[in-house]
Amino acid sequence: MPLDLEQRQLGEYLLACGFDLEAASFCSALGLMQYLDDEMVNDILRVVASHAPSSEIVFTFVLPDADLDGVELELGRRAAARFQQIGEPWKSRLAPQAMVDRLARLGFREVFHLSPELAQERYFAGRSDKLRAPRIEQLISAFV
Repeated sequence: MPLDLEQRQLGEYLLACGFDLEAASFCSALGLMQYLDDEMVNDILRVVASHAPSSEIVFTFVLPDADLDGVELELGRRAAARFQQIGEPWKSRLAPQAMVDRLARLGFREVFHLSPELAQERYFAGRSDKLRAPRIEQLISAFV
């Protein structure tokens, strides 16, 4: 059953599909949050926060221009303009600490932000091609 997040509440949709609220769940929202307005981002987070203990959400988010500089700022501006042009505008750009704080307020007990610095250390260090962890899009994992 298709879901238009802008037309229907996620919680209602899950219940209509027979989702078991008593079982721990895993929600992946990779590459999604920037296309949703702030109200819908909050709705998704509230729904997952209401799931059984040990439920988890993993999502990526795009930083606002104010949190970027240099090449990353230019990349962000060009990407946002391109997606706007093709009818897929970025509706939310989220600051990392504000996102971590929001998750804590919603009741998530454990929040892990894979910062660019940590990603660089864990996954990009020592690369011969000098590829660096991106700053513009970041990842968070949060447990209920």
